Amino acid sequence: MTVPAASPPVPYGGPPRPLAPPPPTGPGVRPPFVAPPTDGSRRRRTRTIVLSISAAVVALIVAAGGIVGLYLLAEEAIRDEARTVVTRYLTAIKDHDYPSAYRLLCPEQRDATSLDRYTRSFVGQPALTSFDVGEATYSRQELIVDVAAVLRFDSGTTSQVTYEVLQDQSTGEFKVCDPGQ
Repeated sequence: MTVPAASPPVPYGGPPRPLAPPPPTGPGVRPPFVAPPTDGSRRRRTRTIVLSISAAVVALIVAAGGIVGLYLLAEEAIRDEARTVVTRYLTAIKDHDYPSAYRLLCPEQRDATSLDRYTRSFVGQPALTSFDVGEATYSRQELIVDVAAVLRFDSGTTSQVTYEVLQDQSTGEFKVCDPGQ
């Protein structure tokens, strides 16, 4: 006689259940997004266009600022040169170096009077002892720079004079148009 094999004990509550659901059928795990991934070329293209436009705008602003800056710098250089020429002119008169002062006159003024006559115009006049050269104002329409100066003479008198300074077209140098002594 054979003895039947003992059956495993049955836990309380019935037979055991599987612990996890079975894996899904198909190629594998589903992606966590709806649309399939792209290679990103559209995003890179958009970013490149935006960066290119931004760079062009910045370059345009810098170029415009540079042009305005150069214009203002050139105008300031013209004013400074005009003040320098008037200072040299008045220094020559103060030092009685009339030939140097005469060379700094506008061609029209030199054509109107000789060096000898110009030099004689200072005889009998109070001597220039000191001067202050003031601000220069530039007229773009007429291409003239007006330079104000305060002149002090040995007689104790003071005179305020405005000199017109022009650029000599033949040499490019700035010249003083003397208002007359």
